Amino acid sequence: MTSRCEEYLSIAENGIIKSVESLEEFSWRLKRGLASLDELISKALSLVKNGYSVVLVDENKQPVGVDSFSQYYDVHMPVDFVKEAFKRDCDKVKGIGLMGIMNPFYKPGDPGCMALVFVDVDEPWVWFDNVKPRLPSGLIDKFERNIWSWMTGPRCPIDHAKHGISCDGNNCTHGDHEFEASKTMWGMAYAFLVPCECATVPRQVYINGAVELRIRQYQVLPGSMHPSGLGYRWIHYTSPFKDDGIDPPPALTCEEWRQLINTLIESENPTEAKLDPKPEQPVVEVQVKPTIEAVAKPARVRMLKELSGNALVKVKELLKPAYVPGNRQN
Repeated sequence: MTSRCEEYLSIAENGIIKSVESLEEFSWRLKRGLASLDELISKALSLVKNGYSVVLVDENKQPVGVDSFSQYYDVHMPVDFVKEAFKRDCDKVKGIGLMGIMNPFYKPGDPGCMALVFVDVDEPWVWFDNVKPRLPSGLIDKFERNIWSWMTGPRCPIDHAKHGISCDGNNCTHGDHEFEASKTMWGMAYAFLVPCECATVPRQVYINGAVELRIRQYQVLPGSMHPSGLGYRWIHYTSPFKDDGIDPPPALTCEEWRQLINTLIESENPTEAKLDPKPEQPVVEVQVKPTIEAVAKPARVRMLKELSGNALVKVKELLKPAYVPGNRQN
């Protein structure tokens, strides 16, 4: 007997026009801007067939159906790897994580080698007020025209929180705060190609936590479910997915990549020395052997410890007596 997971996979692979979901499921998904399960696996397979690496994720952005995937940052991922992960646990699949580095132009040793990198704008108000105005105009233009740019989840307009937000369609809540998803800022993500020779993050500087440069990590793509319950969505209402393939992300030069790093350094520490535009030796990225947990969460240069869900609950209980509503402490 064909399993439900195999049926979805068959639909995605063969383009069969057949609905596996109920009308209620369709309505619920459409209201939140989510892709169907067959659409998710179809896009995941398309990415891999076009030279990218992906990991299937649940609604909390955690990997699904695999015990390990980190080897595919550096080598091409077989299509069967994604199929088996999907068949193993498709009921938990809520999204696609696009892995950094690997792309059709990643050819180590080749002069034209390019690595896939991400710019993760975690705090959009910091990006618009303090980072973007400092960027050279040419670099700003590349960000604004980039079709590989998407919104990653709503932020509470009252306290700027990104965790603990729950949305039912356009109506969102964060604690006692109520707001509309269409009238608040969202986090953002951008994908670029950078020459392999300079696609690194310097270990000797702190990259502003509000805007992270991500390389050996993955970024969840539009159509996937955000923890708020809404779908990630393309900024330009279009996507790089075409009928005849996938348009590649725009490329940054080594100079533009260094300009971006220096801008982030300046935004965090105005007196901090800039990265030498022509270092005598290549800057080496911090190499930490990835685990499922480590890759799923951004590894910030300050190396702050990420608390588990249980630990966060305990901390919240301890802080309740001192909590003053409306007073955000940093």
